[in-house]
Amino acid sequence: MRIASIVPSGKQPLSALERFRTHDALRTMLCHGVAKIALDRAGQWVAVMTMVSFKASQTLIDRLTLEEDEAGVRLGQLIDDRRRVSAALGQVRREISQLS
Repeated sequence: MRIASIVPSGKQPLSALERFRTHDALRTMLCHGVAKIALDRAGQWVAVMTMVSFKASQTLIDRLTLEEDEAGVRLGQLIDDRRRVSAALGQVRREISQLS
């Protein structure tokens, strides 16, 4: 049974979760990758993250370069998306408790 069929506001949490999932690649890189961090001449940091994974007898290497300014923007998006998910799931929790 799907949330959207049980709870009137079920589509909102699903949408919020889908948007939050856009951060999965960053999570994987932060949790399982290796980072090298350097400072540029202006004193801003730059992180070069590398992750090696083994799939189907292949070695895959993913890299992500993240500058301090971009990281701040991504952090803001992540915080906003987390708040949306939390609020949407709180609404689902309230609606489900009213059904029982």
